[in-house]
Amino acid sequence: MNTVSPDSLSSAPRDSVDRHTLLKEELMKKELDQLHGTVLEFSKTCLEMKKLCVTALAAVAGVILGVTDNRLDASLWIAALLAVFVFWMADAQAYFYQEKVRRRMTEVASSLLPVGERLEGFGMLLGKRLAHPRTCGARIMAVMRAGLNPSQVLYLLAAALITFVAYLDASGMFGVGHR
Repeated sequence: MNTVSPDSLSSAPRDSVDRHTLLKEELMKKELDQLHGTVLEFSKTCLEMKKLCVTALAAVAGVILGVTDNRLDASLWIAALLAVFVFWMADAQAYFYQEKVRRRMTEVASSLLPVGERLEGFGMLLGKRLAHPRTCGARIMAVMRAGLNPSQVLYLLAAALITFVAYLDASGMFGVGHR
């Protein structure tokens, strides 16, 4: 028959709690790794969308100029602006979800810290944007921020350039025939 000492009884639950805490921390670290991988994939996707947008603009211009016998047409400018808008919205959506994943990463990383300490951003400083948008206004701002952030400048510049060139075309600056 095994004899159990009072000391071993008091340490058994403590060891169980420590193992539970260690397991929970290990799972949280794995979650952080998975979330980080997700953020990297979103970043790669955003970069690929920008590359595809530039490629699509060249293709749109080539196809429309070919179809219109090398004559500039309003359809060229409309199709180019539409292509920019579609890629911009897709990229903004990816950025929006990337920020949500980063928010979750910050929550998980903060839960690993001692009580009372909190991260301001994990993997990307999110600052005041850290909190989940709970009001309608905060949600609208999160969506606006996704579409109008520094990584979206390419789309804004492309749309501005297309609009400017379309204006020059409409005012006859190119001297190219129109339909």
